[in-house]
Amino acid sequence: MEAFYVLPPNPVLGERFYIPEMIEDCFVTEFWDSIFLAGSWFAVWNGVDLELDKSVFEQVYLIG
Repeated sequence: MEAFYVLPPNPVLGERFYIPEMIEDCFVTEFWDSIFLAGSWFAVWNGVDLELDKSVFEQVYLIG
């Protein structure tokens, strides 16, 4: 099974996109025995592909 993200026509180099539902599992952080994955993410168009902007999750705080 294949999956892909649909972009608007002619994306601009460096343009940021919000991905509301991730196709792949993207690790955010872990706490004890739990691993937390992102449900959504931001990505930047590099002219060929989307690159995930990992700076969004550089500081993750777990409360509770």
